[in-house]
Amino acid sequence: MLALAALSFVEFDATRLGRAVLEQAGAVTGAKLGARAFRLRPVTGLVLEDVEASASFTGGTAAVTIERLVLDHRLRRLLVGEVAVDRLVLRRPRIRLTETQASRPVPKPPPGASAAASVAGLALRVSRIDVQDGTIELQAPGQPRPVVVKGLELRLRDVALEPGRTPMLSALSGVGDVRVAEVAFAKSRALDLRGSVRVGGGRLKTDTVRFRTDQGPFEATLEADLVRLPLTYALSLHGDPLDMTAITGARGFGAGALRLDARGVGPEAEGLEGRGDLRLQAGTLPAAPVLRAVEQLLGRTGLIGARYQAADAPFRIERGRVILDGFKLQTDLVGMDASGWASLAGPMELVLAIHTPRQGLTVRGVGSEALDVLTDEQGRVVVPLKVTGTPEAPKVAPDMAALGAQARRAGARTLIEKGLSGLLRRKPQE
Repeated sequence: MLALAALSFVEFDATRLGRAVLEQAGAVTGAKLGARAFRLRPVTGLVLEDVEASASFTGGTAAVTIERLVLDHRLRRLLVGEVAVDRLVLRRPRIRLTETQASRPVPKPPPGASAAASVAGLALRVSRIDVQDGTIELQAPGQPRPVVVKGLELRLRDVALEPGRTPMLSALSGVGDVRVAEVAFAKSRALDLRGSVRVGGGRLKTDTVRFRTDQGPFEATLEADLVRLPLTYALSLHGDPLDMTAITGARGFGAGALRLDARGVGPEAEGLEGRGDLRLQAGTLPAAPVLRAVEQLLGRTGLIGARYQAADAPFRIERGRVILDGFKLQTDLVGMDASGWASLAGPMELVLAIHTPRQGLTVRGVGSEALDVLTDEQGRVVVPLKVTGTPEAPKVAPDMAALGAQARRAGARTLIEKGLSGLLRRKPQE
């Protein structure tokens, strides 16, 4: 017994067996595989070191390196001359997915290849896959840097492969738990992601996944197509509370709450489309460049630092732009309506309507007589503005076309009022 126990910890060269594993895995996945070394330890299983793999599929290619691939087996089966593998452990895999402009032909496994096949006494019936400290890079054409998933920990149970289906991810099914240390995008990152996943039919679905960002905590659900690049997905996102100072770069806004339902193609922001709503808690208007420019144009201060009421900002995301459908912000003295778009890449075109008292108001480029015509019975005036440029360097100017239309309407109203007043004062003829 002692000798048997000692023997169970001895490592054996397993080159022939390891090559059989790679041959069988290649037949199932359609990938080219190789490894630097193969070792067999009766207790821990078959170990393949420095595994490399490459594959092509619809829309892209995959290049994989694995520091250590462990095939856990059943010791009692080993004693009768069989290696029965039921769990795979991938230690520090690095997967690089590269989207290609032209689709390449997808290799097909030879007839009869399946997840439960035998080669020279090797039985592959994998029911569990564990990924430890994995990294995934997703590189899209024309993008300077890939989206990077770091610190991937996956425990996939009830694993099965449907024979005859290609690529492999369309045949794979299972359920499990996932943790990710960081997902790094071009201008943002998600940290400490945790949730449960279900894989089947070439699709990945999650339950509620929780993570945090530099702006606040989020919850999300995701459904993605795994069998081709670019990846297509549906996303539901909720963030609350959010640090609006971190989002806008200007201090003063109250906390925010975001909801978004969207669909996307690829990792770039330009591929995202959806609808959402941003709820702003009450706060003070910050010294943001746009508001500073508005103050300078109106020739008065007091806008920045003014308390505003809680507000909702419904929006759409289309073709890389955030489109405001109608955002209203109200302070004690001034109201502001905003619509238009801001590109995720920087440029923007917004239309503002500033509702403000006429007293003390001057607008650069607009005569005081015109402002007098626009003033209503409560002594207030609506000043339409155009905002272009970028959030960091905005250009604010009066919307002269809108001002002209307002003036014509106000002038016609004045003429009507004067005409009615004259008729009422006229004495009836005897």
